[in-house]
Amino acid sequence: MPTKLHEFLPRSMPKVTISIDPPLFLNQRRSYPIAQEGRPSHNQVAPNLKSFFGGIRLMMNSKKIAPLKHHAVGYSVQLRRAIVRRVIHGALAGRHFSIISSNCLGSRLSTLAGDRFRSPTVDLWFEPGDFVRFCHGLREYVRLELRHAELASDLAGYPIAYCGDVKLHLLHYSSFEDGASAWARRAGRIDFERLLFVFTDRDHANDDHFRSFDELPFPKLLFSARALPYASCVHIKNRRSTSCVPDLFWEYQMLWPALSAKRLRMLSGAAIRA
Repeated sequence: MPTKLHEFLPRSMPKVTISIDPPLFLNQRRSYPIAQEGRPSHNQVAPNLKSFFGGIRLMMNSKKIAPLKHHAVGYSVQLRRAIVRRVIHGALAGRHFSIISSNCLGSRLSTLAGDRFRSPTVDLWFEPGDFVRFCHGLREYVRLELRHAELASDLAGYPIAYCGDVKLHLLHYSSFEDGASAWARRAGRIDFERLLFVFTDRDHANDDHFRSFDELPFPKLLFSARALPYASCVHIKNRRSTSCVPDLFWEYQMLWPALSAKRLRMLSGAAIRA
């Protein structure tokens, strides 16, 4: 049995001596010839890479590059918003949904679909428990007249009303009278055969609210920053916070790619069958 390397080779080949150095990470003190040629040695690479990427960051934050970076982010947002508009308009236009929403997102969806407001839940928001209760008793609640909570309105700085035991934050109305008039007018437009319920995990919503919302026997969308185990959940990846989604009325570009045209078409078909 040969024990030396040259015994494996043909006899016509000259004998050679092979020197095998230890691995680099086991011999950190060795001085390498590459450093003598004016190039960085093994021990110099990491600091130089750190300086390199540090220089890149400084350059990106410089006065000349920062405006370009800002414009690039702006173009990305505009592109995603254009995709969202196309998806929602293509799936919901002409369907005439009554979107019952926990906040202003419903009015954004109606606007993107090119439809009029067929729901009273516009320019206001609900606390999570009140919204779930309102959804389960929708037919009864929309028949009630609103009551003005004057003390709560003075403390909040905007009109607050009650529809039965459900609290309404009329955030975007200048007075209770304007909010009550718009509520009554739009409540008469509800089509109970084409309902779409929209809920988000904002305002301290918890799993009990999500579970009760998911039990609604109607088409529904639950937008959450977490992947919840409910069929209605639409997972919105929010890099700034994992506790809840951002205000999707203003940042509706984040609806894409989570909210797909296929899912909206399935919901629209379910709404018509319901």
